[in-house]
Amino acid sequence: MKLLPKIIIFGFGVLAFLPFLAPVFMHFGLTGPAEFIYTIFVPFCHQKASRSLHLFDYQVAFCARDTFIYFTLFLASIFSYVFRLKTIKIKYLILFSIPIALDGGIQIVTQIIALQAGHPTDYLESTNLRRMITGALFGSAVGFFIFPMLFQDVFESLKKEKNLAELKFKGILLKVSKLSTWKFIFINLAISFLFYLVLSLAWFFTSDVYKPSGIIDNEHRIPGLNYEIEGRGDHAAFLFGNK
Repeated sequence: MKLLPKIIIFGFGVLAFLPFLAPVFMHFGLTGPAEFIYTIFVPFCHQKASRSLHLFDYQVAFCARDTFIYFTLFLASIFSYVFRLKTIKIKYLILFSIPIALDGGIQIVTQIIALQAGHPTDYLESTNLRRMITGALFGSAVGFFIFPMLFQDVFESLKKEKNLAELKFKGILLKVSKLSTWKFIFINLAISFLFYLVLSLAWFFTSDVYKPSGIIDNEHRIPGLNYEIEGRGDHAAFLFGNK
C-alpha cells in the first residue's frame, strides 16, 4: 500500500516524459528505439503531426493536448501525495472537462461536415496553444479529483502502522505550504504554461525547417491546406507562411 503513490507517480512520469525521447532518438538515427516509443503510445494518442509539438523536426509521440494532460496528471500526483491535498468536488471535474470537450468536439463535428460537403480542409481546427490549455485544465481536474482519494488510504494505513516519522514530515510540509487544492491547480496550470513556452523554444531552436509559428504557437494547421504530412515520426512540412 505504501508503494502505491510512488508507483503511480513513476508511471505518470514515464507517460509525461518518455514521448519526448522519440524525436530525440530519430534525430540521432536511433530509429528502432524511436519507433518503439511511437508504437507503444499509439493506444494513448492519435499522433497526428499537425497537432503535435516537435523536436529536431520530428513530432513528439503525444499530441499537444495529450502531452499536457499527462504532464498535469504527473504534477497532480506529486502534489497530492506530498501535501496530502483534499479532492475537488465532481462538479469542478465536470466544469474543467467542458473546454476540452468543446475544443475537440467542435473540431471533429466541423471536420465531418466539411468532408460531407466536399471541402475537407474547410473546418475549425484547434491550435497547439488551445490544446495545451484545455489539456492542462482537464488533466489537473482529473488528477486532483482522483489522486487525493487514492492516497488517503495510504495515509490512513500509515496512521495504523504508527509510522510517525513519515507522517510528521508530511505534516510539516502541509503546514509550511498552507495551500489549498485550488491553489495547487493554479500552480499546475502556471507550470504547464511555462513548460509549453520552453517546449516551443526548444522546437524552434532544434528544428531547421519545421518551426512553430511563434513562442505560443497559436496557429491553425490543416493538412492539405497549410500543412503537408500527417504521420507519426515523419517530417511535417508547412506549405506556406513564415515557416
